[in-house]
Amino acid sequence: PAEPLFRSGQTRPELQSTTADSYAKAFRLPRAIPGVMIDRSPLSDGQLYSMVSSRWTSEITRALKSPASHSLSLTLTSPMREPGFRTTVKADGLTPEAKSTKCELTLWLVEDVIAPQETAKGTESAFLHHNVLRQELIKEVVELGKPYVKDFIFPADAGIDRSRAKIIAFISDVNTGRILEARLQSFGSSVPSQPDEPTQPEEEKQKE
Repeated sequence: PAEPLFRSGQTRPELQSTTADSYAKAFRLPRAIPGVMIDRSPLSDGQLYSMVSSRWTSEITRALKSPASHSLSLTLTSPMREPGFRTTVKADGLTPEAKSTKCELTLWLVEDVIAPQETAKGTESAFLHHNVLRQELIKEVVELGKPYVKDFIFPADAGIDRSRAKIIAFISDVNTGRILEARLQSFGSSVPSQPDEPTQPEEEKQKE
C-alpha cells in the first residue's frame, strides 16, 4: 500500500498518529513530506522512499504490473448500529514457492479526514485526506490457505467517523518485510474489495 503515514509534530493534530510515528522511525523516513514507499521494496532507482512526485505514477504502475505471487481476500461485516465488527481474511500463494512463504497479516483502521491543507494555490480549508492511519489492529503470522476471522470493537471514543472509516489488510513476507498483497474495505460498503487494474502514466494525464 502507498498510504499516508502522517507523523506527530509534522502535521495538524487531526492527522497525527503515534502508530505512524513508529513506522516512520522503523523505516528511517525523512521528516519532509509528502513521499511514497511502495510495497516496502526498492524503487526503480534502488531507493526505498521517494519525494519526487513526478515519478510516483510510473513507480506505482510498475508495481501494479508485476506478477502477483499471492492472493488476498478481505470481508468486513459491520452492522452500523452495533459496536463490534468482524474481519475475515484469506491469503494464499499462487505458486508452490509462494505457498511456502511465511507471511504476516497486518490490519489497519484508517479514516478519510477533512482538514486544511497547504497547496500550490494556498491553504485549502476543506481538503479530503484519504486513508489516514488511525490504529494498527493486529500484526501476526497467518497460515496460508485458511480463513482468518477476528472480531473487534470499533473505537468510537477515539473520535473516528465510522462512515468514513475503512480497514486495510495486507500480508508481508516475514523474512524480507516486503508487502505481497493488500486489500481495502470501507465500513459503508458490503462489496468485498478487488484489486485495481493498472493504468499507464499517459492515461493518468488524460484524467487530469
